[in-house]
Amino acid sequence: MRLLLSTLLALIIATAVGLGLTYATATRGTDLGTLKIGAWTARPKNGTSDVDPYSRATIARSGELPIGTGD
Repeated sequence: MRLLLSTLLALIIATAVGLGLTYATATRGTDLGTLKIGAWTARPKNGTSDVDPYSRATIARSGELPIGTGD
C-alpha cells in the first residue's frame, strides 16, 4: 500500500511540474532562434516551415499570424 501511494504521489507531482512548465513555455515563449538588435527583437523562422515547436505552440496560443520571410 505504501509503494502504491508513493508511486501515485510521484506521478501527481511529475504531472503538475510537466503541465506547469508547458504552460509557462507556451505563454512566455522561448528565445530559440531569436535575434536581438538593440530594442528590436526578430524571429525570422516564424513564418516558415522550419519554426521550432515551442514557437509554433506560442503562435497557436496567441493567435498571431506571422508573415512569411519574403514579405
